[in-house]
Amino acid sequence: MTSTGCESETERGTSPAEDEASFRLLARQPLSMVLDVAEPLRIRLRGQECVLFLGPSESGADMQRSSGGCDVALDFCTESSADLFAATHFGLQLLHDFFAALALVTGAPIGQVEPVHLRRLDVDDSSAYAFVRYFGVPHNHWPRPVVNEALSDVQALTLHWDGLSRGERIRRAAHHYARALADDDDLDAFQSAYMGLEAMESPLAEAQGIAPGSEETSGTCESCGHVYTGRRTVLAGVRAYVRGGIHPESASPERADEWKQVSRLRVDLLHGLKDVGVLEERVRPILPAAMHYLHDAICCQSHAHALEKPEYKLARGIRRLVLVGTLTAPMRHALSEEAPLLGGTPIKWVEHTPGNFVPEMRLQNDGYGELGGHWYWLSGALRSVDDDALDPVRLESD
Repeated sequence: MTSTGCESETERGTSPAEDEASFRLLARQPLSMVLDVAEPLRIRLRGQECVLFLGPSESGADMQRSSGGCDVALDFCTESSADLFAATHFGLQLLHDFFAALALVTGAPIGQVEPVHLRRLDVDDSSAYAFVRYFGVPHNHWPRPVVNEALSDVQALTLHWDGLSRGERIRRAAHHYARALADDDDLDAFQSAYMGLEAMESPLAEAQGIAPGSEETSGTCESCGHVYTGRRTVLAGVRAYVRGGIHPESASPERADEWKQVSRLRVDLLHGLKDVGVLEERVRPILPAAMHYLHDAICCQSHAHALEKPEYKLARGIRRLVLVGTLTAPMRHALSEEAPLLGGTPIKWVEHTPGNFVPEMRLQNDGYGELGGHWYWLSGALRSVDDDALDPVRLESD
């Protein structure tokens, strides 16, 4: 078996087939964890042999409890045609499998895994090692001031929730809406939004004079000709609202089609009828519609019709900052010693010109030889990054 860059015999990674390439992914999740035996683990994930090592991001017991963090390094193989972003996506899927199983076994509340860097392993020492380094840019500030008019609208909404007979359901739907807005994972956000729509079913159905939660269907028995009537579960009130049941001027074929997409996605997601990759592709274009309908339904039943809008904008998380490049020096680091390419100070926001803030960081190369590359802002899913998803970054150095 050939080595994929691990230093010792006990840490040898997987041996790629002719149509495969080997990679090393360094990632981090927020819960600090300590292995009973601090050694690399050989484990089979999604049909292939991998080598994995994990340990707490902080060495001191006090910092492990206060700052948390767990670093995990993984050697794995995937198709040789995969670019660095697709390989990162596949490596993260392997780690999600591992941590999901670990949560089942231990009961540990393991958080979301985020990539730190990915680098190729199966090249000669004289060749260039391709890599991508991921930087999380924190942005926890809402750029628009909360004006007095907005506060007046807030008071009007909460007063209606207290006074309406279905106010508790509307309040619950608003909580789901807020949770969906704050969730950067599109599928999780969609599930929260749909639960909000379910909470709105009774208020919307009552407002339109229809039975909530179901609809009658009729048919004829092919054997005896008996005509029967049945009921099937459906968000009849929400569906009617989306189709213009309360505001007929809003009715359109596009809204009816979007509701079908929302409803079908919910069924496929809830019942596990489709692979997650297919669902991720379907949720991105339809999530804004689900959020729009939930937003307007809450405002409508809170008697805040002025807040209902024909257009809707959905705020999502900030884009990733990535460095894509090559290393020209040999890298035979042990898996247990894998450290982030380009360490340094955390990213902070500084005022570049009056009122214009930019991210700033100081970087240092700790033992990875000569490296070079290009900086980009990355948007979209890692599984299918194209040129449109990579926006070159304008840099200034001191």
